Amino acid sequence: MAKLRENYRENLVEVIRRGLDIFLGYARVIAERVEEYWSVDFAKTSSGWYFIDMALGKASWKPKEKDKLDWLLNS
Repeated sequence: MAKLRENYRENLVEVIRRGLDIFLGYARVIAERVEEYWSVDFAKTSSGWYFIDMALGKASWKPKEKDKLDWLLNS
């Protein structure tokens, strides 16, 4: 099994930032077709980003507090 890099969070932030326009575009298409708030999940593969799951926002799991990754993504 591959060993996780010590800086995996920073790498994750970079992967998300590079694909942000792509999966935000997908999210907009989905948002135009559903009502209410939804949590939409995407996954990055070697061939691109894919929409993989969604749930009503009120039923979706959320952390009680923001962690370091949340702050990195929103800075």
